[in-house]
Parts: sequence; structure tokens; C-alpha cells
Amino acid sequence: EFADELDTLGVRVAKLEKGADNVKITGQLRADYRDADSDWSKAMWGNHHATLRTRLWVEGKVNEDWSVTAMFQNTQDLRDENGEDSDTNLKRIYAEGKIGGVDVLAGRWNEFFYNANILDDFVDGARFTYGDKVKVSAIAGKLTNGGYVSLEGDFYAANVATKVGAVDVAFNYFNADEAEKEVYNVNLGMDVAKDLHLAYNYMWGNNYNPGYNDQI
Repeated sequence: EFADELDTLGVRVAKLEKGADNVKITGQLRADYRDADSDWSKAMWGNHHATLRTRLWVEGKVNEDWSVTAMFQNTQDLRDENGEDSDTNLKRIYAEGKIGGVDVLAGRWNEFFYNANILDDFVDGARFTYGDKVKVSAIAGKLTNGGYVSLEGDFYAANVATKVGAVDVAFNYFNADEAEKEVYNVNLGMDVAKDLHLAYNYMWGNNYNPGYNDQI
């Protein structure tokens, strides 16, 4: 007697379930303790460093090709009994998707440019990647000075990666005009066993000074 009504209700419930599946919320807690001995590390953290970092990710699927991700972060200083809180900030918000055959990422994200040998920092901008056997990536944006790299200003970078036989080959280029930094990098690598990968990196450029607060 109520077959039509039940069928309609079933469709509505299915739509609600599908909508709920489009949003994913995950979290991460990280405790960090460091004891400083050297003058350099004491200048960075004092005699010791203890923090609790909380991150909350909210990922939403817009359609079959596009998604949006936001990440909120809070850090507590555990060096005293009060556990002083930092502000909870929106550290990342970006969209990922495709335009034709091009993969696109746009917004603010943590750019881990080629294994962080050149850049590991929050950036505002866009990254475009195209290709299969030969993959080409281009990035343009602004350094936010929100991570370990003490640089600000506009930058652009490019990467070309492929495989020649068993050897992975990549060429990388990075330029930050305001910081007067220009870096080139060639990388060769290959798997020699199931859990063993050998890599060779050659990097050159002007004003290149890799360090904890200046990795470019």
C-alpha cells in the first residue's frame, strides 16, 4: 500500500547518505620534545622545547573532479603547567581537481617541492601538473613565511620528471625574486631492492644556503 512512499523515502535517504559521504573530517595530535645542548639549538628553542600540536582536516567533495580541503591548527606550549595555547588558525585551504588533462591545485597549501630539498613551506598560489610518462609541473605563488623557510614574496618553480629504464630522472627549477634566490636541481634515483631506493642530487644556484630556517 505504501510502496511508492517507501520508494520515495529510500531515494531521499540515499541522497542524504551520499551527501554525508562527501565530507570527511580527520585529526592529528603530535607531541614534540627537544632538549637543547648546542648554542644554536638553545637560540632556537631555549634549554628545552615541548609542544602539543593539534590539526583538524575537513575535506569536501564538490563533484567527480573537484574537492576542497581545509586544515585548522593549534599548538600548546607545554614548558609550564599552564599549557599556554596559541590561536587556532586556518593554516591550509585549497581546491584540487582537473581542467581537461591538467591536474590543478590552488589556494594555500604546504608545498613539499621535490622532497623538500628546495622548498617545504606554506604557499599561496596554484600548481599545474600534466603528463604521464613525462610529467611536467609548474607552480606560481607567494611564500607565506609560515613554516621553516624564512622567505617571503613571489616565487615560481618548475619540475620535469620521467623514467629512463630503471632510473628516475628529474630536473627542478626555483626562483624567488625578492629573496634573490635561484636554484637548479638534478635528481637521479632507482630502486635497488624492495625497501631500498638510492638517489643522487646535484643542486646549484645563487645565494643558496640550506639551513633549518632557510631551506631554499
